[in-house]
Amino acid sequence: MDQSSLLLIGKNGSGKTTVALTLRVLQQIARGKNRVGDLVSPKDLARKNAEVPIRFELEVELEARIYQYNIAFEFPNTFKELRVREENMALGGKPVYSRDVAEVHPFKEGRDKEAEFRIDWHLVALPLIQQQSPNDPLFIFRQWPSTASNQITSRIWIVSENDSWFC
Repeated sequence: MDQSSLLLIGKNGSGKTTVALTLRVLQQIARGKNRVGDLVSPKDLARKNAEVPIRFELEVELEARIYQYNIAFEFPNTFKELRVREENMALGGKPVYSRDVAEVHPFKEGRDKEAEFRIDWHLVALPLIQQQSPNDPLFIFRQWPSTASNQITSRIWIVSENDSWFC
């Protein structure tokens, strides 16, 4: 079996661990994991600062179209776990869906009125929004990280400035 690997090299604090965390989180979301507490934890916050949200942004070309996916997690003072602050997906700059805390707004061309629904703010919306067909942007996007990064995220080596290796 041919297996791909990825080697990240950079100075301390240059973002190597963040890249690995981002790939892992996006892969888990694409595979259907949607509970925020299973994806990230307060220790993942930048410098353990609960005031600054964790934001993941991805732009990828699939089938000659540009997909953008963004999700931000926050840790309000009165909460025991992180929650989704915002989440959105666009295809070629046009929104597929957007979310602000618990309000999810899927968009569909030709609709006079946009749909909306509420979900628990401790759940990611992407795995929950129903796809219409294999040509649906949601279906295409979900397939990418769950298959393309299977081998990569299982074999990421990170080299820091002091030449220490960790996976």
